[in-house]
Amino acid sequence: MASQAVETLYSPPFAL
Repeated sequence: MASQAVETLYSPPFAL
């Protein structure tokens, strides 16, 4: 559950 929130927040910055 918590991993999903972290992935969403770390997706935009890490996508680039």
